[in-house]
Amino acid sequence: MGLFLIQVITATLRHEPGGLGRAVRGLLISFVGSAFALASAKLLIAATDALSASVVSYTMGTNIRGVGDKLGFTSLVSVANPALAMIFSIVILCATVIVWAAMMTRKIMILIAAVLAPLAFAGATADITRSWVRRWIEFVAAMIVSKLLLVIILSVGVWVLNGAGQAGSEATQ
Repeated sequence: MGLFLIQVITATLRHEPGGLGRAVRGLLISFVGSAFALASAKLLIAATDALSASVVSYTMGTNIRGVGDKLGFTSLVSVANPALAMIFSIVILCATVIVWAAMMTRKIMILIAAVLAPLAFAGATADITRSWVRRWIEFVAAMIVSKLLLVIILSVGVWVLNGAGQAGSEATQ
């Protein structure tokens, strides 16, 4: 309401009747957008999760829970040097923690964005804060799509480790 009043006062002081129309339009966007934004974000998150599960199912032939079995690094067992096997194990563990931390950070940022959605859409009522809506939408879309991109990258990596694209088993392959 405060941003609406700022827009009305600014339009009145500038003798700009179009500013009043923008304030009313922004108020409508604020009310409808706040309710619609959270519902659509929830649907997009569910769609992204389903797409991610489908990508994993198609590329690895398993579900999300079975990915660990596909990533069983059998070549790590054949490493003769125990120090080298330890270093590889630490690298794999660090990579796993980094991916987990990225997904937890994504989840926290989506929750924070959901809490701030009414404030972002309230910015539609004033000219000085009109960009808040676009920035909120861009941020939430980037956070939602990031999981699918990570799953695609990991799937390509597993394909490479499993020998995707190899025509034979010669040493040159």
